Amino acid sequence: MSQSSTPVPAAPAPVRDDGGAAERRRARRVTYGSVALLLVVAVAQVELWPLTSFRLFSHVRTGEGQTLRLVATAPDGQVVPVPVGARSGGSTAHRLKDLAGAEPEAAREMVDGWLELAGVDPADVRTVRLERELWELDPVTLERRTVAVTVLVEVER
Repeated sequence: MSQSSTPVPAAPAPVRDDGGAAERRRARRVTYGSVALLLVVAVAQVELWPLTSFRLFSHVRTGEGQTLRLVATAPDGQVVPVPVGARSGGSTAHRLKDLAGAEPEAAREMVDGWLELAGVDPADVRTVRLERELWELDPVTLERRTVAVTVLVEVER
């Protein structure tokens, strides 16, 4: 007689029914740990993305602001704004602040580049001014109104 050895299925492990208490404990640990980590990062003022992005939302937008702009003066006295940045197809508007501290020759080169980028012939310009315009929004019409203009630097051509 041959005996066949057929495997006997193992009995299922006993299921402990604790009413989901283990899952609730795990959820509490994860929640409390996350909140504690966020508090530590906030108190220590550490920028650890994605835990914080305070700088992204830290600027309050008000009805006041300031803008840097280039203004060219032609030999006949006509004043023409020089578009800088996306309006003129370039991406150098962030360098406007560097113009005030630049040496005269470097300032002329920067201004020539912006004039050419804007399609203005540098030979047709007598001076170029970098101005800071302070503005505010009208609360009713929401239109920008110039409050003050300060000349930061003037570059002779």
